[in-house]
Amino acid sequence: MRCRSGRYPLGVSGIRRFPRRPAFRSQPTAAPGRKVVFTRTKHRAKKLAKQLNASGVPAVELHGNLSQGARTRNMDDFHSGRAQTLVATD
Repeated sequence: MRCRSGRYPLGVSGIRRFPRRPAFRSQPTAAPGRKVVFTRTKHRAKKLAKQLNASGVPAVELHGNLSQGARTRNMDDFHSGRAQTLVATD
């Protein structure tokens, strides 16, 4: 069941549906060196870091749900170069 409210299509639960867009406009491996990527949510930061690691780009996440030990470990990995990409929440 669909209804219209204003100019945006709404589902039954009221959640707007937008087409998915790619995470990056270019490949993150194209530029050498370390990179910092900001996301809006903790969930997206974790998901993006997992996707990057699966595609062969060493990445770590940094967000509010991490313990201090995990934050320190991830920052050490990024600082030492073991992780090329830091995915953080803004």
